[in-house]
Amino acid sequence: MLIRLLSFIVVLLLISGCKMVNTTTVKATASPQISATEARISTTTGTLYLSMQHATEQQRDILTHLKPHECLQVTSTEPFKVVNSATRFNNYKLQRLLTSDVKCRKISPKKGLRISMH
Repeated sequence: MLIRLLSFIVVLLLISGCKMVNTTTVKATASPQISATEARISTTTGTLYLSMQHATEQQRDILTHLKPHECLQVTSTEPFKVVNSATRFNNYKLQRLLTSDVKCRKISPKKGLRISMH
C-alpha cells in the first residue's frame, strides 16, 4: 500500500512539473512593426503580437529581417488563442522557416476575400 502511494506521488509530481509546449507556424502577410514594447505581425490567421520586453538579440534579429510571405514558428507555453483576430505571446521562442519548408508551403498565402473593381 505504501509503495502504491509513493509511486502515485512520484507520478503526480512528474505530471505537474511538465509544462505544455505549443508550437504554431504562421505566415507573415506584411513586414513586422516593431516598437520597444511589442512586435506586431500581420499573418494569414490574424495579427500576432509578441512582447519585446524579454526578447533576445537573436529573436529581435529574426523579427527585423522577416519579410512578407515568410513563415515564423512560435514555440510557447501559452496557448495559441485567437481573440478578435489577434494573438498575444509574452514568453516565446522563434524560428524562421524557409518558404520551401513543408510547414510553410501548407499555409495558404491568401487572406480574406478578393475584390475586383471594373
